Amino acid sequence: MKPSTFKEELTEADIVSIPLEAVRESGDPVACYVAAKAESSTLLFETAFKSSVSWDAVELLPAGTAGPLAHSVPDLTAGSHSLDWAYNLLSGTWKEIPPVPMFQITDVRDVALAHVLALRNEKASGQRINIVNSDSRYSHQVLANLIRSKYPELRDKVVEGVPEQLIPAGMVFYKISNAKSKEIFGNELNYTPESDTYNAYVDSVWEAMRNRDLEL
Repeated sequence: MKPSTFKEELTEADIVSIPLEAVRESGDPVACYVAAKAESSTLLFETAFKSSVSWDAVELLPAGTAGPLAHSVPDLTAGSHSLDWAYNLLSGTWKEIPPVPMFQITDVRDVALAHVLALRNEKASGQRINIVNSDSRYSHQVLANLIRSKYPELRDKVVEGVPEQLIPAGMVFYKISNAKSKEIFGNELNYTPESDTYNAYVDSVWEAMRNRDLEL
């Protein structure tokens, strides 16, 4: 959440290890979450390439993930973090637009395809690869604007925020590079346009809510 730490563009090389003891002492749940992922990443590659067993490993790094729900979700109120975005807006749970320092999106269908491609492409072996639509722009305000435009009947429920302020006040936009994914996977991975991702995401969450009478 500190813009002073942002870079204009992030690559796979910007992943750093955060000491677990340091974040435990801070008590910051977000820092703990990030540190745990970094620690598990290190362990993955140590296990795969520094053990006596001959394994292979690829690490795919998506940005915020959205897109259509492809399966039934038993409880929309206890879903994944990215599922919460649309649900909290559509249900009126959010009374104001929360700031978020993550400005790009990945379509869940692209993430699924990247897994398949990584399994069969030798160039992916041993690599960390960003899977992200580098041309996208995400914030909770972007999603609120879409929902209010797409479903006029929900305008009284969905928080308006500041429609023209797509990036939270005080934040600085940065880009996550997907150049490495394009180099490795080429034309086999063409990122879904953000409008298709957002529309499929919102439509499927709204349909799931209506099917469970959760729209109120």
